[in-house]
Amino acid sequence: GLAAVLRHAPAFAEGARRGLTSALSPLLALGFYFRPLNFEIVQFHARLIQATPLSTYAGYFDDLLEHSELDAAGVLSRIPSYILVGERDTVAPVSQSRRLHKIWPGSYLQVLPESGHMPPLDAPGAVSTAIVRLVEEFRGEVSA
Repeated sequence: GLAAVLRHAPAFAEGARRGLTSALSPLLALGFYFRPLNFEIVQFHARLIQATPLSTYAGYFDDLLEHSELDAAGVLSRIPSYILVGERDTVAPVSQSRRLHKIWPGSYLQVLPESGHMPPLDAPGAVSTAIVRLVEEFRGEVSA
């Protein structure tokens, strides 16, 4: 996989990363965002991806292949949560979030209309509201 390419041909891997990410903004705009959005936000997202070292992606992709939230159901059941998913997310689709919601008792699922894979960038109000609600819920439990 990617880790092997990094080990055996690091210069090639880094050159490929730079080449692929140089055209990232238009691809992100087409594939990840579905509501009207300032293109500067898309460019910000692209810069974040471009600044991430290739070794980070290698570790992430390896973990992604073996990781399952379903394995953590017992632990998750004790943690209050909000699951926010973009209605048009093609990376982590609504069906995956519904499945997680089923195994996570006490979780709240909110599907964000016309949102894609990056709700913090394309639906920041909904994300902020969920965080505030979660903090308020936690404060209530602590003071009770």
